Parts: sequence; C-alpha cells; structure tokens
Amino acid sequence: MPLFFFHQHVNGRSERDRRGRRFPSVDDARVYAVQRISAILRKTVSSTTDTYLATEVSDGEHTLCVVRAKVIIQR
Repeated sequence: MPLFFFHQHVNGRSERDRRGRRFPSVDDARVYAVQRISAILRKTVSSTTDTYLATEVSDGEHTLCVVRAKVIIQR
C-alpha cells in the first residue's frame, strides 16, 4: 500500500508529517484527511479568533490534494 503524508497548516503555522500512513489509494487518503478535520479543529479552534486549517496530502514528493477548513467568529 502506498504511503501518504498529512502535513498540517493552522493559522499560518506548519507541521510536517514525518511518519505518514498507508492507504490503498489517494481517494482513501483524502477521505481520511476530511474525516480528521473535525478532530483537528476541536484541538485548535478558539472562541475569540478565526481559525484557518489546511491538511496537505502528499506522496512524499508531490502534493496530491489539500483539504481546507475555516471557522470565522462573527460578533
């Protein structure tokens, strides 16, 4: 099975995935990235500031897709 990396970008800060995870296809890796968005937002979202999140799915050499989410606080 191919190895995919899930690099996180939150509010301008980046964290590279050095271990990766194995999935049968890029579609399965993309589904995993989408499913992880809510868990990542739970850890990072603030009730007072906007939160911008992107998960970059990579094969180690190329970006295959980017899953983005944002939480906008309006008062």
